[in-house]
Amino acid sequence: MPSDSAMLNNPILSGIGVGYKNAQHVGTRIFPIYPAADLPARVPKFGKEAFRLVDDKATASGGGTERNFEWTTIPVDADGHMQQTFVPAASKVEAGRRAMINATKFVADGISLMREKAIYDLCASASVFSASQTPSTKWDASLTVDILGDVQAWREAMSPSIGAMPNVLVLAPGVWNVVRKNTPILQALGVTANANYGTAARVTQALVAELMELEEIIVPRVAYDTANKGQTPTLNYMWPVKTGFLLWRPQITEDEYGRVISEEISPAAGRTVVWTGAPDSTEGVQVSTVPVPKGVGPTGRGTNGGTNVIATQWYTPTACEAAAGVRLTAMLA
Repeated sequence: MPSDSAMLNNPILSGIGVGYKNAQHVGTRIFPIYPAADLPARVPKFGKEAFRLVDDKATASGGGTERNFEWTTIPVDADGHMQQTFVPAASKVEAGRRAMINATKFVADGISLMREKAIYDLCASASVFSASQTPSTKWDASLTVDILGDVQAWREAMSPSIGAMPNVLVLAPGVWNVVRKNTPILQALGVTANANYGTAARVTQALVAELMELEEIIVPRVAYDTANKGQTPTLNYMWPVKTGFLLWRPQITEDEYGRVISEEISPAAGRTVVWTGAPDSTEGVQVSTVPVPKGVGPTGRGTNGGTNVIATQWYTPTACEAAAGVRLTAMLA
């Protein structure tokens, strides 16, 4: 690891790191970003006080009955999450710029992949989200299984605990491929019902989400290497084929960098707390460079020199309301 004195903060590359997005990484659509300027982060918690009936008649003194605004304190890992890569010296200035930008995206992608895994681990944890649902009839048992009925029943079962109907459904790719060929869903959408994949391909996540009265259906297709370093790569979907997750997600917006954020006072299955006030960072992301002289390489071998590109992001995915998320298990045979 280079010394702090050798590291040069690069605001331009930091801005690129903030705005980098991998379309396959959908974690912050499940646990949206909550920007925190200071530590420890204080996140509004939507507690039972929100459901209490309070006399709202104005008094002669101009006051009213007090309601308690609830907060929960969530510590953020101030050490951040860091990855780096080596960029060999380029003979042309423009080629060097492209290499630095690509290196920034490369390390930002690595951090993003780790964040995806952290969010998945929380969603899949029975100790975090204890409630689970399994369809009484597996969704791939036939083309006529009542998938719509199952989802509606699960949403209604969750609603009294959070005061809202769950609005986001996460489905592993294998489960989604079954849903899009389900005869009752095809019929409800006005699509001729058959098992032909070409017909099912006309059924989008947005169409089925509207049919189920959801804001969004998310199908995580992010893959990762499950082999140890040095072994033959073995890529697998991060979300196992028979699983899903049903949740309430607070209202989301996008910031100027295109990141999914939510600061709404609302129940939330989880949030990704980002320390936007981290020193020398751009909205919680810092990309620094360290010159590497000739004759020195990332593994000690001879080289013409180059640059180490180091990305640091300060964030912590955290579960907020256990009742706002339900694990879906064994959905297929």
